[in-house]
Amino acid sequence: MWRGEPTEDDLIITRILTLEGLEDSVNRGPGCDSLGRYIYIHGTNHLAELGRPASHGCVRLSSEDIAELFERVKEGDAVVIVEGEPGAAA
Repeated sequence: MWRGEPTEDDLIITRILTLEGLEDSVNRGPGCDSLGRYIYIHGTNHLAELGRPASHGCVRLSSEDIAELFERVKEGDAVVIVEGEPGAAA
């Protein structure tokens, strides 16, 4: 159990959502499968690194944001991950 002590480890905290890719040869199938590569959406203990690439493929959120997302999605819901700020025009 993590109690806020400093650590270099990139911890998975609060909640975790596993991702199963839907696009063959992009995020589904041998060598690229999101589920098989352990690509998740999860809370992190490294809040200063949010918004920058810092993991091995996971989407990391603050504890508050992952808890909110966890309450909003159900197993089997489609999740689309896009670049940019929330609510910003494309």
